[in-house]
Amino acid sequence: VDGQNSLLETFNMYVGTSGTGTLTLTNSGTLNVEGGEVYLGVFEPAVGTLNIGAAHGEAAADAGYITNATKVEFGSCEGVFVFNQTNNSDA
Repeated sequence: VDGQNSLLETFNMYVGTSGTGTLTLTNSGTLNVEGGEVYLGVFEPAVGTLNIGAAHGEAAADAGYITNATKVEFGSCEGVFVFNQTNNSDA
């Protein structure tokens, strides 16, 4: 989700439910989670990655935002939460 006017809205967010999934929030792009729950790497052999700014190993970028989320939960597999941002905002 890239850019100030970019918005992804969902009830709950699942990244890497039973496979490999990646979500990147950058340049003020916003993920709005109405149900409040974000899950990373849920079922075998899942890998779920949530990048704020940019992915690991890439050049840092301005952060994106998550709104209305009350928790980020790692499932039974691999969950990765990456903060690779250039700004010191409250992302």
